[in-house]
Amino acid sequence: MTDDLLDLLMDLLRLPGISGHEGLVAARLQESWAPLVDELHVDLLGNLVATRNGVTPGPRPTMLITAHMDSVGFIVRGILDGFVQVSQVGRFDDRLLPGQSVTVHGARPIPGLIVAPARAGLPEKIGGGVVPTKYLLVDLGLPAGEIQRVVKVGDSLSFDNPPRFLADDVICGHSLDNRASLAALEVCLKALAGIELKWDLVMAATVQEETTAYGAQSAGHTTGPAAAIVVDVTYGRAYAEPENESFPLGGGPTNAWSAEVHPGVYREIEAAAERAGVALTREILPSDTGTEARGILIGGAGIPLGVLSIPLRYMHNPVEVVMLSDIRQTGLLLAEVVAGLDDEFLRRLALD
Repeated sequence: MTDDLLDLLMDLLRLPGISGHEGLVAARLQESWAPLVDELHVDLLGNLVATRNGVTPGPRPTMLITAHMDSVGFIVRGILDGFVQVSQVGRFDDRLLPGQSVTVHGARPIPGLIVAPARAGLPEKIGGGVVPTKYLLVDLGLPAGEIQRVVKVGDSLSFDNPPRFLADDVICGHSLDNRASLAALEVCLKALAGIELKWDLVMAATVQEETTAYGAQSAGHTTGPAAAIVVDVTYGRAYAEPENESFPLGGGPTNAWSAEVHPGVYREIEAAAERAGVALTREILPSDTGTEARGILIGGAGIPLGVLSIPLRYMHNPVEVVMLSDIRQTGLLLAEVVAGLDDEFLRRLALD
C-alpha cells in the first residue's frame, strides 16, 4: 500500500460519519479521487459518484461499484440531570460501550465518555447483567446549564478513538466498516490509471447503509448500471468464531454466494481473481448478504451484481481490525474485473 493511500485510510478513520452525516467523508474522498476520474459529484442524497468514461463508441454499458461511507454511531435522545441519553444508529454490542470515548456533534464538538449508572439507578430487572444502551449515559463533564445550550436532541455522536497499528500490516479503528472498502476503491482507481476501459465505470461512495440502504438504492437507479459489485466487510476470524461463518485476516476478500448474487457475476469475479493471482474465498450466505446489495439489485429491470467483502474482526465496535493486504488485494481484484469488461460480458451472464 502506497503512503498516500495509507494517508487516505488514516484520515477516513479519524472522521465522523455516522449514517445520515457522511459529508466530511465525502469531502475527503473528493479530494483524493478527483485526479483519478473524469466526473465527480455529490447527489441529492449525499452519495459521492465518480465516473471513469470508457473509450469505445457509445452508448456504453456501465459497471457500478459501491462501498458505503457511513458508520454506526449514536443520536441524542434526551438530557437527564446533566447527562446525555443516546440511542444507537445502526447496532452495537452493548457489552462494549461503557468506558468508550465519544464526540457529541452539537453546537461545537464536545468530548464525552459513555458511562453506566450505578446499579441503584437502574431497573431491578437488569440485575448484574449487561446495561442496555437506553440506560447508558454520556458524561460531558460540563455544567447542566451549558449542556442545555450546546447539545440538542437529534445531535449525532461518534467514537473518537484514533486509529492505530497493532502490527505492520494490521490496523485498528472505529469505522473500518466500511472505510476499508473505500480505500479498496481507491486502490482500484489507481490500478486502472492509464488503462483504456471499454465500459463506463461508476464508483459510488454511498450513504445510509447501516440504517436504510437508500443511498445504494438511489445510486443503482440514477446511474443505470448493466452490472454492479458491492464492496463491504465480513466477519474476520477471531477467538471462538465459527469457521464456517468467519474468514482469516490476510486470506484476501470473500466472494459472496447468495440469493442476492448473480451466478454469472460471481463467476466473473472468480475468473478475475485467478487472472490477477488474488486469493479469494467463497462466502456462503443462504439468503441476503447483509449489505447494500438489497438496495441495488431491484433497480430498473434488475441489476446483476456480486459482493466482495474484506475480513474484519470485531464488527460494529470501536476497535475493528483489518489487514491492509486484504484491502489492497480487494482493490486489485476490482481493477482486474473492470479492465476485463468486454462486449461479451453481459452475454456470459445469461442464465438460460
